[in-house]
Amino acid sequence: MRQMRKIKPTRMSVSGRIPYKGRSLPYESTLERDLITVHAFREDVEDIVAQPITIPFVKNGITYKYTPDFFIKFVEGSGKPNMIIEVKPHDLWQANWRDWSDKWKTMQRYCKDNGYVFHIYDESRIKNTALDNINLLMNRTYATISLGERNCSQR
Repeated sequence: MRQMRKIKPTRMSVSGRIPYKGRSLPYESTLERDLITVHAFREDVEDIVAQPITIPFVKNGITYKYTPDFFIKFVEGSGKPNMIIEVKPHDLWQANWRDWSDKWKTMQRYCKDNGYVFHIYDESRIKNTALDNINLLMNRTYATISLGERNCSQR
């Protein structure tokens, strides 16, 4: 698979590129960046493709296009099926489940027909101890400073 939709800079969230196997992968949120980080560290992952496929789906009689966030290809012999992943914050996908279910059901059928699995990843599957440990090993820190900490010299 190859990238089907270009990720452009966004104003509403963090977007960028992260190094992966001699190239860079685009992301549209910190959650997507963290998913790349976790899967890039895994030895059983052979490749990661952002925006891997665009499929048509029908909702209320109108045809739309849907492009999921990532394709994860596992090393042959790992016993894991390749995955197509949509990354969404838990609150957002819970609030919009009914509105987005048509495209996700279409993607589930596509995956079943092609021997893949489709998953929705949120914070519960991405932000965990493994990510913390990877960031520590890679010497990455994504810190948030509260207003109470902004000027430590004022005492």
